[in-house]
Amino acid sequence: MNKKTLKPYVGVLLVILCAADIFWLSDLIGRHSYYAQTIVGELLLAVIAVVLVLLFRADIKKVFPFGKPETEKAAGTLVFWLGCFIIAIVASSILLVLFPEQMLETSQQSGMSMGSGFFIVEFILICVLPGICEELAFRGGLQGSLGSIKNKWIVIAIVSVIFGAFHGSVWRFVPTAILGAGMAYLLYETGNMIYNMMFHMINNLMPLLLLRGLSGLFDIYNAPGLRNISEMPAMTGVESMGQLSLMIVGMYIVYGAGAPLLIYMGNYLIHAGEPGYRKGLFPKEKNPLFTALTVSCFGLMGFGMMLMLVFVVRNM
Repeated sequence: MNKKTLKPYVGVLLVILCAADIFWLSDLIGRHSYYAQTIVGELLLAVIAVVLVLLFRADIKKVFPFGKPETEKAAGTLVFWLGCFIIAIVASSILLVLFPEQMLETSQQSGMSMGSGFFIVEFILICVLPGICEELAFRGGLQGSLGSIKNKWIVIAIVSVIFGAFHGSVWRFVPTAILGAGMAYLLYETGNMIYNMMFHMINNLMPLLLLRGLSGLFDIYNAPGLRNISEMPAMTGVESMGQLSLMIVGMYIVYGAGAPLLIYMGNYLIHAGEPGYRKGLFPKEKNPLFTALTVSCFGLMGFGMMLMLVFVVRNM
């Protein structure tokens, strides 16, 4: 029996059902238990995606492609994630400067559920479940339903925008959409969901480790009232943030200048050894992409340093 391909209307149905899960059902459950909200909400995302694929008789192996992970591709995924992560951090930092009150409030709300329970439990809830279930729903079911769109960049854009919107906050939209685009690209290029799931889990692990580390630091110094990182007050006031805006934005742009090259290196590693792919990370022949990325890196660094210089001149 020939398997069908998913149609875009299946993706629309998936988005509607997943929205009902995230913004209604799991939110309703969350009033009683955060753990139940996370477990039910995430598992339902995976169930919805798998059930729709089976219901519409699509090839489940093509919608959810899994294969044996390779060392080079896994290393490339890690480097690729780091580049995307830095870009997302820079975007968040710029938003923090422009909208300090809203971003600080959002960060505090995000931290309230982390850093206060057993690490293994939080690792499963924050890293493993989203890394598997959200990838099955968004990079599997949703991205798989857009196969009739031949331009992969349009598909990546659609999936990343919807993924960002599902995080329920306009202030989290940009960084999560950036990371969502990275995961969608990984699936396109590798044809193996292991790597975008790996990307997702590593990305969610970082804030958990950071919050754990900061909570431990406060415990060491016995800071009163700061046993939970969610209780940490803003270290930089809104007024100070406005005064230092040029300096802060400039610094983060300089920090993020190397991100394009990290993405380039990660992309090379996930393709290394493939027939017809370029030989060597820095091939001798002309490479317009590498040249453009190098120019962009130095351009970003120069622009960031210029903003910092403007701040210094203004305050002399």
